[in-house]
Amino acid sequence: MDSQEDPLRHFQGMMKLASELQPLPAQILEHTYNYSACGSWWTTVQRKGITFRVVLDGKEGQMRLEQARASPATQWKAVRSWPVRRDGGAAAIPEVVAHLRVV
Repeated sequence: MDSQEDPLRHFQGMMKLASELQPLPAQILEHTYNYSACGSWWTTVQRKGITFRVVLDGKEGQMRLEQARASPATQWKAVRSWPVRRDGGAAAIPEVVAHLRVV
């Protein structure tokens, strides 16, 4: 896989996440992607006034859902985690959204 495929796959996954969040409703607040850190990324999402962070740790092969402990969101507590394959976390996105749906 060449270096251009990873970012492309990442942003396709972000489109999937945004599309799946739309009917909740949930607002994406911020996003960061780092190709040099094994493709790791995180995005903050607000749902019913609660701020969450979805984190893909590319090195550990794990996606985590975290909830802000206070406002502003500077400290996070783990809510749940999922192992991820080499798909950039795309397979775990429906599980993250299902968890946010019950908030």
